Amino acid sequence: MGTTISHRLRLRSAALLAVLALVAGLSTACSTTALSPAGQGVAEAAATHGHGSSDNGNSGKITAAQLELRLAMRSLWAQHMEWTRLAVADFASGSAGFATTAGRLLQNQTDIGNAIKPFYGEAAGNQLATLLKTHITGFVALFQAAKAGDQAALASATTAVYGNAQDIADFLAAANP
Repeated sequence: MGTTISHRLRLRSAALLAVLALVAGLSTACSTTALSPAGQGVAEAAATHGHGSSDNGNSGKITAAQLELRLAMRSLWAQHMEWTRLAVADFASGSAGFATTAGRLLQNQTDIGNAIKPFYGEAAGNQLATLLKTHITGFVALFQAAKAGDQAALASATTAVYGNAQDIADFLAAANP
């Protein structure tokens, strides 16, 4: 019994770390520091510190559209973390509110996909939303299997979660070589 609980805790910890790594990676990819130490705005800080693209004709400064995307992504990923935390807490406690919270978390994935459409196109936005929804539902399956002590389902869900993580990484690498 102790080994099963320990195994579940390790899997839950690994799952949580995977989620945090994904969020941190996407957050880093989509944002810069809001203010530099000198109090500069995002565009100026990006230009000063070499984070802006030099091929956009703005001498390394980001455009207003790029800034808007970065700020939107910050907000969307902050919401993602908030809804994920609440969904995990609701799931762990067996709260009747889990379905509603999970539904809102899944909507957040659609919102993230929609946010990239102006830059990457309709198909890419839809693909990212689908990958992120699969990410969420995959972890639900993993947590359900862990909670039930179903080792076969847990192994299958773990494999699926890792596969989805690779799919997300491949999508992001192709979008931003």
